[in-house]
Amino acid sequence: MATAFYDKNVWSTVSPRLGGAMRIADGVAVHHLASANSPQSFDAGWLAGIERSQMRSGGYSSLAYHRVAFQDGSVAGSRDWGTLGAATGGQNSHTWAIVAAGYFHPDLNDQPTDALINAIADEIVWGTLNGFITRGAAIKGHREWTAGTKWATACPGDNLQARISGFASISAIVSYKLDNLPAVVPAPQPAAQPRCVNVCASRTLRRGSSGVCTKTLQNMLRAKGFNPGPTDGQFGTGTHNAVKCFQGAAGLNADGVVGPRTWDALAA
Repeated sequence: MATAFYDKNVWSTVSPRLGGAMRIADGVAVHHLASANSPQSFDAGWLAGIERSQMRSGGYSSLAYHRVAFQDGSVAGSRDWGTLGAATGGQNSHTWAIVAAGYFHPDLNDQPTDALINAIADEIVWGTLNGFITRGAAIKGHREWTAGTKWATACPGDNLQARISGFASISAIVSYKLDNLPAVVPAPQPAAQPRCVNVCASRTLRRGSSGVCTKTLQNMLRAKGFNPGPTDGQFGTGTHNAVKCFQGAAGLNADGVVGPRTWDALAA
């Protein structure tokens, strides 16, 4: 499982210009960043630099992938579940994209760790259990999705490609967990943000609220297993319904209004 999960707002202020919602993904594309100087664990400044580079050189509106996984098993959020990515040419309408930080070609001797493989697999499992990825979705390397097209590539490198299918692979771990261990797969946890949470805990939020505290609320709901929809900082119907469901489960008055008691329950 991921050793730590860092939401997009922890490392970037950029929001992608989305071409629309993605239908439920029936494929997963595994990429690598092709950067020999990638850190082994989450690094906010480094990742923000990668995003700026992609925006300059590729014309992207933000980092192209949905998730970024690191060798120590940590994972960073990028594009929200259910939104279009921009990383897999010709396949973005139906594939969910996760990228590994590193350059996994033999000449650079960069081998994926078991922690990285498990983190990628667990993100796919979480997406499947929560209805964003179809059960039995095809899990392929970027090169497999774009072979024979103008987007053909060597990504995700030979070493990572070898760990996508077969024994002890990403696909094998996903299949095993979906068949045997769905109840013990944890939801990704946003990185702790004490300053933001303390400030937000003094605010009352309700339908129509917006801003960073609403986004914090959405992250905390998702961490508790309640789906508020896109993490967009807008307190709409999806967030309202998720709040009411959480309040009911927590034994609170399910009125959809987030005050001190609801904040305390979310933080528990």
